[in-house]
Amino acid sequence: MSQREYGGYMEMEHLYGKEYHMTPFRFNTAHHALRFLLREKEIRTIYLPRYICPVVFEACREENVEAFWYDVDMNFRPVSETVPKDAWFYFINYYGQFDEVEIRALQKRHPYMIVDNIQAFFQKPVLGLDTIYTCRKFFGVSDGAYLYTNLSRTHYEQLPFDESCERIDHLVGRFERDASSFYSSMQKVEKSLIHQPIRRMSHLTQNFLRGFDYGHIIKARTKNFARLHQFLSEDNLLSVHSVDGGYMYPFMVKGASKIRKELIAQKIYVPLLWPNEDVERDVGSIAWKLTHDILPLPIDQRYNVEDMDVIVEAVRMSVRGGM
Repeated sequence: MSQREYGGYMEMEHLYGKEYHMTPFRFNTAHHALRFLLREKEIRTIYLPRYICPVVFEACREENVEAFWYDVDMNFRPVSETVPKDAWFYFINYYGQFDEVEIRALQKRHPYMIVDNIQAFFQKPVLGLDTIYTCRKFFGVSDGAYLYTNLSRTHYEQLPFDESCERIDHLVGRFERDASSFYSSMQKVEKSLIHQPIRRMSHLTQNFLRGFDYGHIIKARTKNFARLHQFLSEDNLLSVHSVDGGYMYPFMVKGASKIRKELIAQKIYVPLLWPNEDVERDVGSIAWKLTHDILPLPIDQRYNVEDMDVIVEAVRMSVRGGM
């Protein structure tokens, strides 16, 4: 242990608020939280939704877990009647559209269930279900994830802490400049995280998470989601409902690829969630449509309803201009 230092230049301030999630299992990424869970529970096979981030499948591969696929319908609901009841079942709470009642009902069919709340940070976990959250999809942090589980802490406490001080250039850069100037830096961080060993959340990230005004963030995201839904639901091919503290607004429309390019040209950055080889080989499937025809529109706490009106106008111009 290094000797305690006294004096000299000041480091970043220690923040003394509370994290939104107080689970004792904190990891550097959700990818590594899942790997830890698979390893500690000795899971050897698992059923994954075909519409999924490839990083989840990669975590299974790294832990030598055999993955099987199930489909979801156009409302994100699992089509899982053929999944054995005693099998491990990975459920994604897409855009936070599933509440506790629906998750409990699903648990009755699939008691060995892992809940992926990557897109539902502000939804509390269902008691007794292993549940994973990520931080960097909702806040300006470079890493960080939470895991709710009934596992013993013994092996967890043997993990080293991660360090994030060399991963924040793109965060402070965009704060003072713009996204494009630090986009390549952000991509490098994204790629580097996958290849990190399983570690506990860094002290720096945890410190950041103690300083956020979660009440304000939830309120802003909720209002922004509702605003987009108010004006875009008529053209939305998805049947979605407003959620508290939502992730993004999933707007599904034909010709989404062209519209995405038009929005990006106007500096409205819309990601593609999620391209993967298996889906690309099945053009026209539901998973393919959910991947290519959904425009996840930004609704986060950086923006207000006036910003949402700008997005609405841009989307409407593209949608109706292409009709």
